[in-house]
Amino acid sequence: MRTARPSRTRHLIAVGVAASAAALGAVAVPAAADAAPLIPADAQHVTNVTVFLKAPHPAALAALAGAHGLSRAQRLQRLTDLVPSAATRRTVARGLAAEGLTVTGRSTWSLTATGTTGQIAATFGTRPTLPRKPSQAEFVASSGALPALPSRLADDVSAAFPTAAGPAVLHHMATSDLDGTDFRNADTPAGVTPSTGQNDAGTTIATVQFADFDAGGTSNAAASDTAADLTSYAKEHGLTDPVASGQYKAVHVAGGPSATDDQQGGDVEVDLDQESILSTAPTADQHAYFAPNTDAGFGDVFSAVYDDVTGSANATAPDPNITALSSSWGECEGDTGATAINAVEPMLESLTAAGVTVFSASGDDGIYDCRSTTGLGLDNTQADVDFPASSPVVVGVGGTNLSASTSAPNTGSNWTETGWKCTGPLSCEGTSLPLVGTGGSGGGASGSAYGTSSTSGTADFAGFAAPSYQTKNVTDAPFAGAKTRLVPDIAADGDPSTGFTVYTSDPQYVLEGGGSNDVEVGGTSLATPISAAQFDNALADAGITKGVGDIHNALYTAYADTQDLPTSDPKKVFRDVTSGTNGATGNKGTDPSVSAQAGYDTVSGLGGVLWSALVPYLTVPGAPTATGSLTLPDKTKATGTYTVKGTWTSVVGTDPAALASTDVSVTAVGASDPVYSTTSKDAAGTFTFAGKAGTTYVMTVTPKDTAGRTASATATVNVPIDDTGFSVTKGWARKSRSGDIGGSHLTGSAKSLVAKVASTGHTFSVRIVGGPSYGKFAVYRGGTLIKTIDGYKAKLAHYTFPIYTSSNTSIVRTFTFKPLGTKNAKSAGSLVALDDLVVTR
Repeated sequence: MRTARPSRTRHLIAVGVAASAAALGAVAVPAAADAAPLIPADAQHVTNVTVFLKAPHPAALAALAGAHGLSRAQRLQRLTDLVPSAATRRTVARGLAAEGLTVTGRSTWSLTATGTTGQIAATFGTRPTLPRKPSQAEFVASSGALPALPSRLADDVSAAFPTAAGPAVLHHMATSDLDGTDFRNADTPAGVTPSTGQNDAGTTIATVQFADFDAGGTSNAAASDTAADLTSYAKEHGLTDPVASGQYKAVHVAGGPSATDDQQGGDVEVDLDQESILSTAPTADQHAYFAPNTDAGFGDVFSAVYDDVTGSANATAPDPNITALSSSWGECEGDTGATAINAVEPMLESLTAAGVTVFSASGDDGIYDCRSTTGLGLDNTQADVDFPASSPVVVGVGGTNLSASTSAPNTGSNWTETGWKCTGPLSCEGTSLPLVGTGGSGGGASGSAYGTSSTSGTADFAGFAAPSYQTKNVTDAPFAGAKTRLVPDIAADGDPSTGFTVYTSDPQYVLEGGGSNDVEVGGTSLATPISAAQFDNALADAGITKGVGDIHNALYTAYADTQDLPTSDPKKVFRDVTSGTNGATGNKGTDPSVSAQAGYDTVSGLGGVLWSALVPYLTVPGAPTATGSLTLPDKTKATGTYTVKGTWTSVVGTDPAALASTDVSVTAVGASDPVYSTTSKDAAGTFTFAGKAGTTYVMTVTPKDTAGRTASATATVNVPIDDTGFSVTKGWARKSRSGDIGGSHLTGSAKSLVAKVASTGHTFSVRIVGGPSYGKFAVYRGGTLIKTIDGYKAKLAHYTFPIYTSSNTSIVRTFTFKPLGTKNAKSAGSLVALDDLVVTR
């Protein structure tokens, strides 16, 4: 783990979703892909390999991950076809067996197999040895994916990783200190009673761990299960012991945890996660997922949580009530590499689609989170962001300095939050040397390390494209229009000068703490679990025990809607963080800026979340609904045009405030540009426009609620060709009757009369006046008789008769109408009255 300069008993643990490069097991491809693998001398040594599976429909999975307004049942039903199937896993298992390997473990997204070192090297190749001072490319090649995939596996497998080999991949982001009561007081809307954290029973917060609770530097699964430090913390602070009550559960993945990372202080990261969650959300269940600090372990954790929340056949600890997953581990995109990122991203999408909101730390070294080749941070001027915080479906969490003169509920002015500040490699890098500073909030633009840098050569990940929630709602310069994903999304307390006191039995920290087990810790590793806990509190206080999945649209919509409200307004969702930097401007590369400002920035994202005010954007009472209609309200016309009236309504359950906006547009069938378009925040509206005779218009009404969910309603009107659009022979008369289109209709009875009208379209109908005195007339298409219509009706009124349907809407059809001059047995006369031709397109 990366540990910042200790300051007496105060420690900065760089904990974010950037576990060390070893945990992710960097996943790049060696340069010489066709080189013969180097087979270790001990070719019979038994070892494991984990293969990650491809998403069968990646675009559909990504869309579902960001979808809103779906029930959990709907999400799970759709997920069935979007994650690797049992048949795919059987195919891959047969392929591994054909290579001489034995499958020993399966999850939805991976298979683990055992074989000799020689077999695995012959099948997947070998990674080069990690140099003492590696370049970024050398680091990725030495710690990432194995370089080859057999052809029999390539269709279904995205990458293969040694299960427990190579350097640790992921690093954790790690304070007057604060506790859960302070966090709840600070992150509540002004004037609103803070959450007590006592309503979370039945909800679960999961965490990602690559180390044990301190076990003396040895791998000891029992330490995770016993969690003595968590018990001691609960006793010290008068809280219910979650280990004894069963609220805490250790879930072991792929043979984890890692003894190696225990020696790096990673056990304090476990203390920080579980104890800060207990302090902030004391009644929530905790599932801590322990895995080896490798790429394979990292991916397997997400797959394991997916299996547990969906209750799949591969589940280890089934729990449908996992609302949030907090990961304080990750690695910069450049050190992680495209192969690992592309292999893990579908797992994150499936997990989010299943309803779990993933929070990940943005890093503790400002923009300089890539590994330094000297270990001093002096040579590291490459800007980059951490994965998985940079994933568009993960909530990236930055760090702030949170303080108040006295801890009390937020009034809008009593809590102060500034950016966790650093100004260059010396002050941002989180090493233990007194030469450097105490770190700073990670952030920047995804893909920043793409290209050539002084330390890494050419990276292979171009970055995630800017997601729609960012492009729509981040409108302030210089961040508006950014082409790639910006990190972080939100921020919470992380500065080591404010933070959280953990109870730890780690000998190193006890020694540095002057013999005390109570040690002050900070970092985005603190900001991340407390954000997950605050989110869980907000859901639970609203009676929500199932996860809601991706919350980005809610976060960014709430920001756009409430950023201009005063800080004293209880509807304001974010505390804006306007000061702080996370690096030197000269090193920012493609990042828009390294400075905090009013509105969005890449130091603190949208700012500190006032969580209960976000709830209306997360879930609303019922999905939105809409109605609409298009009518011809009057029968007057200008030449060839008619007034068309549109009306619409939008409703979101019983809460008018949950309606964000309604888009209304009207387009003529066959045309691309609308004739009418508006966006309104009203719940209803009316409008008129000039319709062209013989044209079909379609109105679309699309309301959006504050959670980003949408509905759609359509209405159609056909503007007919009225009698003045007919060409007629002499002898027809024009009369007027209530209900006539255009205010008149043609009448006549002589057999010599002819009326013609031409139009393109799909269906054609004639509208007439019928009644006791009306008789028959013939309808011709061209010179062919196609229909005889009897106008006799017992009641005098307008009537419509279909006359023709065409499969080719581009051909002009000409219709001729001729009175037959006869009446039937019931008719008192032989009049024919033509009002209009109705055409649909």
